[in-house]
Amino acid sequence: MLELLVALAIMGFSLVAIYHATGGSVDAVRRLGSYSGALNLAESLLDRRDSVPARGWSESGIWEGYGWQITSTPYRDPVTADSAVALHQVKLSVHWGEVGHEQSLIIDTLMPEEVSRTGARNPE
Repeated sequence: MLELLVALAIMGFSLVAIYHATGGSVDAVRRLGSYSGALNLAESLLDRRDSVPARGWSESGIWEGYGWQITSTPYRDPVTADSAVALHQVKLSVHWGEVGHEQSLIIDTLMPEEVSRTGARNPE
């Protein structure tokens, strides 16, 4: 009888451990799926343009549960200040999740300023 009780206790502990391991894996897969969706959205938003207007880029929106915002500022690097290509620092943030458990992805990158067809910078 004692052996049966010990066997049931061991089986109970094993089932609890398996339950926690599986539950953690499901949660990790869900979080990874959300992060992957945010990354795909960020990539497609940045792919919409290959350059930034001289006046800058400011845009925001919501898509399938993801909120996003893009802003840009002129970038002045002393090393490349004499360069023929003007650059803008573009900051893209994507956020998702429930209030109190919100997650976000922030991407900072440099993009060239739009150039008119004559080759001069577009003053827009």
